[in-house]
Amino acid sequence: MRDPRDKFTRTNEIFASAGVKLLVQDPENALAGAPIFVANSEEEINQLSQEIEDELRSLRIETQDEGIILKADTLGSLEALIGMLKSNGIPIRIADVGDITKRDVIEALITAEKLPQYGVILGFNVGFQGEAEEEAYLQGLPIFTGNIIYHIIDEYMAWKAETEEKEKSQVLADLQRPGKIKILPNYIFRISKPAVVGVEVLAGMIKPRNILIREDNRRVGVIQQIQENRQNIEKATVGKQVAVSIRGPTVGRQIKEEMILYVDIRKRDARLLMTKYKDQLEPGELELLEEMVKIKQRAGFKYWPYG
Repeated sequence: MRDPRDKFTRTNEIFASAGVKLLVQDPENALAGAPIFVANSEEEINQLSQEIEDELRSLRIETQDEGIILKADTLGSLEALIGMLKSNGIPIRIADVGDITKRDVIEALITAEKLPQYGVILGFNVGFQGEAEEEAYLQGLPIFTGNIIYHIIDEYMAWKAETEEKEKSQVLADLQRPGKIKILPNYIFRISKPAVVGVEVLAGMIKPRNILIREDNRRVGVIQQIQENRQNIEKATVGKQVAVSIRGPTVGRQIKEEMILYVDIRKRDARLLMTKYKDQLEPGELELLEEMVKIKQRAGFKYWPYG
């Protein structure tokens, strides 16, 4: 660009890479990065206006119900950001030129309620209008801004991966996991109300409040407490030998020494564990779930857990 102290000279034509100053009417309606056309008639004005509107409509997208909010300073920057996000499989709810507004914050918050990893705003070379920044801060809305496109994308992708991992961990923590135990011989501490017996965890894990079933799918009771070395514990994993109190059964009737018992898994939890979170299962858990499927099928649940 020319030194601003130097005078500009009038010219009828310019070439690539030339720095120029344009004298225009209504500059507040000009959009940085927009193409410039020359119209010599009213007909050409109407035609070119329609072409510009079509181009802007293709960039200012509002076609997806959920996705990120994207703001940039120019159309060129917006196009670059859209291309990079699409190549990474990131849905875009709104993409537009200009500063971040309160409406943008509200739109992002709507998405965050359903899909937290997409409830964000990405802004390239933009600021904030009015109370937008304060509202985002108060609502805890993540906003990624900067003047280097790659940095913005990298920061968001890293945050997204961390958010999805936390969400997955929380869902897994809430899911009922499979468990298989064997009642140990000569370790009957109490016959009933509740029955207290020594068990070995053969596969998966057990926790208090787990419902136990036999190999014929009949329920025998609910685990009240688990003890190891006379200390209450929250769970027992494969290989552990622990004492459990079970509300419901009587030893010698519903349960016996050396009997195999299973944690009765909710149908929804079994479906999620065997599909969406299959890669998060501990060794032996998938095989145990498949064993549970056979138990349910023998009991008449033909398509459990997929039906």
